[in-house]
Amino acid sequence: MKKILKSKYNTGFTLIELLVTIVIFVILTGVVLFNQKGFDNTVLLNNLTYDIALTIRQAQTFGVNTRESASSTSISGYVFPPYGIFLNIDNADGGNNKNIILFSDTTPNSTFNDEISLSCPANDAECVQKYSIKRGSYIKQICVPSGVSEDCDVKRLTIMFKRPKPDALIYKGNEKNTPLGQAEIIISSADGSAESSVVVTNIGQIYVQK
Repeated sequence: MKKILKSKYNTGFTLIELLVTIVIFVILTGVVLFNQKGFDNTVLLNNLTYDIALTIRQAQTFGVNTRESASSTSISGYVFPPYGIFLNIDNADGGNNKNIILFSDTTPNSTFNDEISLSCPANDAECVQKYSIKRGSYIKQICVPSGVSEDCDVKRLTIMFKRPKPDALIYKGNEKNTPLGQAEIIISSADGSAESSVVVTNIGQIYVQK
């Protein structure tokens, strides 16, 4: 008696099921990549903000801890000069919202040498170092007190530290006028989706604000 052989078919995905799976995979991948980009921007922004805060802290350390100037010119009272940082974010006026200048104030006059602060030539004793932001983030705004409100249209800012006190001398622009109470440096991510800031007060506090 012959046995009747039954065909066995392998089960699998239908075309519709396969298409639905691919669509779900593409959507999930897109969501992950989009969030990853935002996460990367936030991390880079936070790192940049802390780097700026540390640069200001470095100027404070140099100013208070008597770092001797590299200048060969001996100026009475300026053997250990004040140190500070200078910002000029006015691109229309030769500034750059990606540069931070660490300087030593070896010339005790009424203004800071703006040309030196912008170009920072290697042979000038006032320019200690120029820090350039390499990534897409940039310095968006500088805010200082203005009466009962804030002036956030500041294009130039000087923050200086002079021994023996750790207090910050904060000047709007590059003129040594009346020091301000505080300054806020606002940093933006490349796509503008996130911001953070560095706040410096006249008593020498330097902190990051998110």
